[in-house]
Amino acid sequence: MNETFLTLHIGSSAIRGTLTKMEAGVPAIIFSEKEMIAYREEVEGEHLWHETKKAIDILIRKLFKARLQRPDKIYCVLSSPWYISELRSLRLNEDAPLKFTNQLASDLLKKEAEIFTKENLHQYGDLEQGIMEPVEMKTIRTYLNGYETTSPFDQKAKEIKMDIFISLAPRENLNVIKEIIHRHFPMSEIHFSTFAFASFMAARDMFPEEDFLLVSVDGEITDISMIKKAGIVAQASFPLGINGLSRVIGGKIGKSLPEASTLISVALRGHAAPLAIKKLESSVNIYRDKWIEGFEETLSRFSQSVSIPHSVFLVTDDVFQNFFSETISYERIHQYAWTEKKFKIKQLPIQMLLQLSLKRFV
Repeated sequence: MNETFLTLHIGSSAIRGTLTKMEAGVPAIIFSEKEMIAYREEVEGEHLWHETKKAIDILIRKLFKARLQRPDKIYCVLSSPWYISELRSLRLNEDAPLKFTNQLASDLLKKEAEIFTKENLHQYGDLEQGIMEPVEMKTIRTYLNGYETTSPFDQKAKEIKMDIFISLAPRENLNVIKEIIHRHFPMSEIHFSTFAFASFMAARDMFPEEDFLLVSVDGEITDISMIKKAGIVAQASFPLGINGLSRVIGGKIGKSLPEASTLISVALRGHAAPLAIKKLESSVNIYRDKWIEGFEETLSRFSQSVSIPHSVFLVTDDVFQNFFSETISYERIHQYAWTEKKFKIKQLPIQMLLQLSLKRFV
């Protein structure tokens, strides 16, 4: 069956849309567009969401005006800060052996999602009175009687443990996204997922035998996940992304944020004059030190429970790939406090990860 899919990546710096037509199982990209999200000197949640909605609307209008094939299904992939997520472990102990069924797993996941929602309501009371909606409830690992198994169904056990990934998003935000899309594509199915889980699945499929750190640097936030034995074992974020560099440089040399962003892009692409690069150097070092501080604090928290893998998969805008690769390799980072080998960094373009994750959806 031939179908057309739109992947909509909703980040904190840009909205990326890719329309893919599947013919006999072979994907072909027929539309690709990126709409930047306007940002201010200070990060403010309400303004960021307002500008994000505008960017989504502009991109959807561009796709509609292109008069291409209507997408049958639309997959909205949310990046931070548009969702919250947590790795959780749930346990069930019974006196007599209990059969592990689809219904039992579903009931356990639903109960855990309700608990997670209640625990986080106080943090999001200003978002539709704290009403949150589950985006994902995914089982990472299942243990029966203390042993991990990849085929637990219809087996009996007294002890059941499930490591799960749960994500939630404000219901009002999800409804707004649906409303924007349905203005132009009312018949399209809309599904939501998170970039954290989609990128983990794509990276794991590409490198199934590796333990690694997945570092995603978006506009306002850096997300770090640690993957071991094909499962997420730790996850954390810190509030500094690529827009932070524009703010530091703009403030240092008296330029507006758009002007600073243009200067950075020109410099990172190797097109700036040596004198211009010299002027930016002190600002870049200030930003780099702040980012390294957040990175090291995250690794320090991770290392309290488990060793840190030396493989690092980096996901960020193309123009920043080399910058953050060099930053992670920076000699100031005392990586040997956590790893036995030097960091091995692999760059994973956002667009490639989104296309790979599409296979999981379809």
